[in-house]
Amino acid sequence: MRLRVVTFNLWGTGIPHRYWTDRGVLRGARAGSPALREADEPRVWRRRAALLARALAGADADLVALQEVPSDPSRLAGLLDDLRARGVPYHAVTATGLAVLSRSPAVESRSFPVPGFGGFGGHPTVLAVTAPAATVWVAHLPVGPDEVKEACLRGLEAAAVAAPRDHPLLLCGDLNCPADGPLMDRLRERAVLVDAWRAGGGSADALTMPVPAPTWRLDHVLHRATDPVRAVRDPALLGTEPDDDGQYASDHFGMALTLDVGRRRAPLPT
Repeated sequence: MRLRVVTFNLWGTGIPHRYWTDRGVLRGARAGSPALREADEPRVWRRRAALLARALAGADADLVALQEVPSDPSRLAGLLDDLRARGVPYHAVTATGLAVLSRSPAVESRSFPVPGFGGFGGHPTVLAVTAPAATVWVAHLPVGPDEVKEACLRGLEAAAVAAPRDHPLLLCGDLNCPADGPLMDRLRERAVLVDAWRAGGGSADALTMPVPAPTWRLDHVLHRATDPVRAVRDPALLGTEPDDDGQYASDHFGMALTLDVGRRRAPLPT
């Protein structure tokens, strides 16, 4: 079967104005645009939520992994209502800062600590959701240092090896590791988890952060190498167009791709 998967860092309650005035950093808005002058966070969220709903509805995904979800549950609820109005209904499983949206109700869900988590930024737990087609782990690894991120990646690889094999396993999220950097190079060499975007011929020029002029692809969809999952199809970035005032959906672009997922054969009776 074909499985359309999205990962998207929503940027919480981020406001371009705050970055521009406090730090002189252009983030989440077009240079020189009216969006840089908008300081009212609820109004900014409403604009971003409309852009997020448009991007997610256009992706028409079966499974969506979200990071930096706003802490106010009404924000995600409103986004889900907008998606439902656009003909794309989802069941949601949430944890603090993380969520999985699924076309079908979850079979089970849990959270567990990110192995080796430390440093700064990111999120200390993984949200694990099993849907009928696959199990999704949503992670947001720390910003640094590299030694900590390497420990997190190796810990997640070990957890993936030990995890049940009745469903294909996907690890999705903002791993704060550039796709062309040494940490992801070593991950590919170890061949426990497969970078679906790269394996399926996704463009190396597809960068996701920071918007509006990304310099890295920090967002990833990985699958367990031993699962019956084949190359990606129809890879695309999401949220790449601002609204008329220059506001983008997030300071990340989302990623969407299609996986060919087979069924694991039941063991022969003994």
